Amino acid sequence: MTISEIAAWYAAAVATIVFLWDIYKWRMGSARLHVATTSNSFQLNDRFIQSGTDKPRDREVFVSIDIQNHGAKQTTVTYLGLAHYRGLISLILRKPTARFVADPQLGTIPEVLDVGTRWFGLIKQTAQIELLARSGYLFAVKSHAGSSKPVMSRIRIAQSP
Repeated sequence: MTISEIAAWYAAAVATIVFLWDIYKWRMGSARLHVATTSNSFQLNDRFIQSGTDKPRDREVFVSIDIQNHGAKQTTVTYLGLAHYRGLISLILRKPTARFVADPQLGTIPEVLDVGTRWFGLIKQTAQIELLARSGYLFAVKSHAGSSKPVMSRIRIAQSP
């Protein structure tokens, strides 16, 4: 192997590493949302808390949705809805059996999320939502301006005490 061949291999390796680094920077440079959903949340003394054994029976029960922007750019949350998948095949194929537009009780849509900020909203946990969550896969679906692909988070209904 000659010196020019070694230099060519070295240059090819460095160029490949630089190319992969640019792809990584491009992917991490956009808005990245982290979404968490919690069922059986309720209001007590003007505060929303996670339910326990002391849950009052006469209070409205909610599914709470917490969206955090961990990316490098701000984005706007533009849509909040629910999608129900009857089975694993429909989930894999991304073909929901039912879709719903959610009207959050807390939080407004559209909402601008700066880097490092969070959005919090509540959806009433009705008997229909509980039935859908137990009879398949129920997801909270959020769309934002930084991506054409929606962000999904599964809603699991915990057993009430």
